[in-house]
Amino acid sequence: MGDSIVVAEPEVKYFESTLDVAIEEIRRLRGVQSSIITSMYSRASVLVGASGVAATLTANSDDSIWFLLPIAGFIIAALAGARVMFPATGMAMEPERVLHTARGNSAVQLKHAIATGIVADYKSQKVPLRVQRFWSIVGLISFVFAATSVAGLQIVNFFTTF
Repeated sequence: MGDSIVVAEPEVKYFESTLDVAIEEIRRLRGVQSSIITSMYSRASVLVGASGVAATLTANSDDSIWFLLPIAGFIIAALAGARVMFPATGMAMEPERVLHTARGNSAVQLKHAIATGIVADYKSQKVPLRVQRFWSIVGLISFVFAATSVAGLQIVNFFTTF
């Protein structure tokens, strides 16, 4: 555990100041990605809550069997929102590894290793983000379908009671 990790010289020679700029940009992009993930989790939690409340209110609104359709839509929306909230795991570099990489390497080699680790973590989040985005869209469409169905059924009930 106390051994240092020797990093091979990058194939392309970097100036240390250029590598600093690259690392800052990579961190900025990772920050943007993190805010997208946080925003997606927030929207998913609202979707789950709203779907649960709407399903409950719809279930208590009428005895018609047609109201099972929007209830199913709300349940699908809630399940899709819950799926969005499954944590996505990345490939973040462990702090201990950074420290071990620092031992016996130049500043440029260390910075290159850090930048490579951040890029790997960024790439590892792309597929889970696409999956979460898909389930977010499924949940939103299900919610809109269910809400529209409730409104349509209420209008039909209104005109059939006269």
